[in-house]
Amino acid sequence: MSENFSFNQYGSVTLYCQHCKKAPILMNGGGMPIKLETLIKGSSPKRKKELLEATKKHTITYHHHHHKIMECTSCNILSSKFFIILFDGQSTEPVYTPTFNCWKCSTALSPATKPPQEYCCASCGQQRLAPRYDEMLWD
Repeated sequence: MSENFSFNQYGSVTLYCQHCKKAPILMNGGGMPIKLETLIKGSSPKRKKELLEATKKHTITYHHHHHKIMECTSCNILSSKFFIILFDGQSTEPVYTPTFNCWKCSTALSPATKPPQEYCCASCGQQRLAPRYDEMLWD
């Protein structure tokens, strides 16, 4: 594996666990434009409530959405999360940015920073992940 591997260079990546043979697909980056109302409608109940509260408090003039590969620093596992970020046009800072927690231990997730082989497989816990280059997904 290349030592220069970066999650930021891919729209998505399939990781392959050499121990349990699971191959999770992790999404990274944007996609086609989607109306904010459609994004809210398709959100989980918790996220939908947060988004609706933000739209009531602020006049939203712009939104951005994308997938980002995140890490749990406690479990040392990866997951792909979908971000919807809201702006009100009054500031360059967003008025709403979601937060995510690990599904295993509830630790706050942060953007992935290490090469994939340094993370553990979320299924079996072994540190045997490698990117699989034989598949390509659209971004």
